[in-house]
Amino acid sequence: QAASVRSMIASLRYDTAGTIAWAEKSLLYLPQDDLARGVVGQILGGAYWQQGKVGAAEQVLAEAARLSLQAGNLYAGLMALHQRAQLRVIQGKLSEAEELYQRGLQIASQKGAAESPVAGQLYCGIGEVVLERNSLQQAFELVGRGLELGQRTQDLNVLLNGGRPLQSGLREIPEPH
Repeated sequence: QAASVRSMIASLRYDTAGTIAWAEKSLLYLPQDDLARGVVGQILGGAYWQQGKVGAAEQVLAEAARLSLQAGNLYAGLMALHQRAQLRVIQGKLSEAEELYQRGLQIASQKGAAESPVAGQLYCGIGEVVLERNSLQQAFELVGRGLELGQRTQDLNVLLNGGRPLQSGLREIPEPH
């Protein structure tokens, strides 16, 4: 457990190498059914991503999502799915990203978390994917829904990051003459 906490502290300090070292050590010793495995996996996946190790990040985040959802840690599981979808967006794999976001929203709905902050993250994420396909109206609706959920729950992560697709979309709209 100490290695898990140290990986979290290293992550908060933006110490990528330390995060990876402590998270990998933690995963060696945590029991397979420990709730912390999914969270530590999510942290490790983010650190791999920061280092450009996309394949390793994808693998760890997929396992983190699976373990977290299996253990009932809905927030960590859905955030790991969100991170996986973000990786897909960066890689230009929009269909795969959209599938991951849809899967996350479906799970959130089935588990009674359709109005949760993490659902807000997922709506903003899928809105970004839709925006990449130039469906401005649908993107605004999805991101707006995500921001509404973030505002309702006062989730700063959603409120600070969720509006980025809208800002990007506004730049795409031509000025009237």
